[in-house]
Amino acid sequence: LHFYIDGNFHINDIVQDHHILFHDKNFEVHTEINLLNEMQFIEFLPGKIVFGNAEMNFGGSIDIENDLYVDLTFDGQKDNFDLFYAFLPNEVLEGLNEFTNSGNIFFKGVVKGKSLHGLPHIDIELGCENTFFKNKNTEEKIEDLQFYGHFSSGDQNTFESAYFTLSNLYGKQDEGEFKGTFTMRNLNNPVYELDFHSTFDLKE
Repeated sequence: LHFYIDGNFHINDIVQDHHILFHDKNFEVHTEINLLNEMQFIEFLPGKIVFGNAEMNFGGSIDIENDLYVDLTFDGQKDNFDLFYAFLPNEVLEGLNEFTNSGNIFFKGVVKGKSLHGLPHIDIELGCENTFFKNKNTEEKIEDLQFYGHFSSGDQNTFESAYFTLSNLYGKQDEGEFKGTFTMRNLNNPVYELDFHSTFDLKE
């Protein structure tokens, strides 16, 4: 069987191991699918997912009989941070509305593995360059912002083995510039590592 999907959907909550992964999100799906093996195997032809103002390419498959084995890829590029904003909680987005931003932003990810009784393997790369943030009220801004981020569910594909790293972080303000790295491990009991350097006085 072959179908076209062009629809709008709403996520109330997606919960895994008592962690809310998505809450109150609207999204669109535009793709074609093939249902194979007596509708136990779903093949997604290259299509698009739209979260808010963020649009991503995606494709892959779901093997229902094999403990919901997923094999999906995502990628997107945009000239502002909408790609990142799409995954943030709504209460965080309200605070970010005070800022304008632009730059070269990229996002790509792979979700692969059995998902019926736990997390599949998740590997996401994201980053930006030549980016700026500007506060609409104070006119303060960060320019030439760049970083490279990497999220992985780790070798055990659990919240305990998951980690996020932020490297090559750099930006500048009128008072000076900053650079650094950041690592977070174990989402159940987070451990943070931060290496931050600046040429301006953070106390001011």
